[in-house]
Amino acid sequence: MLAIVLTTRAFAPPRSLARFVECVRVIDAPDLARLRYERLPDGKTELVVQIDGRGAEAGAMGTRTRAISKESSPLASAVIVRFRAAGAYPFFGMPMSELTDRHTSVETLWGGSGRALQDALAGARGDEARARLMISALEARLSSDRVFEPAASSAVRRATRTIDAMETLPRVDALAAHVGLSERQLRRAFDAVVGVGPKHYLRIVRFQRALAMLRASTPRPAWGVIARDAGYFDQAHMIAELREMTGRAPSELALRFAATRRGLALQNP
Repeated sequence: MLAIVLTTRAFAPPRSLARFVECVRVIDAPDLARLRYERLPDGKTELVVQIDGRGAEAGAMGTRTRAISKESSPLASAVIVRFRAAGAYPFFGMPMSELTDRHTSVETLWGGSGRALQDALAGARGDEARARLMISALEARLSSDRVFEPAASSAVRRATRTIDAMETLPRVDALAAHVGLSERQLRRAFDAVVGVGPKHYLRIVRFQRALAMLRASTPRPAWGVIARDAGYFDQAHMIAELREMTGRAPSELALRFAATRRGLALQNP
């Protein structure tokens, strides 16, 4: 069986979107291919467009609290917008908690403009044309009167930047005080802007830090060291959370990451 070669290009967002969007990726297959969409909890939202010979279908994949792995129908291309943490909320016209752990079609979210975007992407030729169409659609949403802008959105963005910069993750009460909100206000604001409360978001950040250490580790990780450095109570606490949030045994994750590293080493001797 011949291997299907996929090409992926990442496009940086223009300055108008840079506060909200990490990148726009376009994936192409020379022949129709089934692509596997996999996401682990990371506190972020993605907009995913699947394009085949009949047209395009787009939907928002909200903030995840558990892992997802789905295989697509045969596709010619896919366009994926990856939003920053606390960056997707202006584009969808509703509190982000309504999208958490859900796939919601762009037609439901954007109505006629969503259908028009799908038709345009289905007819576009080439990675750059599809990326430009998507970027233009996002810019139009951001400049429209449909922008969802909770009163405390800037405080939440500041809170996520603070969390990223801290070696030791803060308590929710300290985080609320830092951004000038009460704990109740911070919970409501995080639900609206991120899709989960600040406590759950901190849990996801800790999980992602543990994963980063695990990816960089040897096939026999120092579990206790990773648990301590990521901020867990102990090794058992980390193991339980890794299993809950990935649906896999931590030892299986370690073997998978080690196999990925070996593959990269063979490709880049």
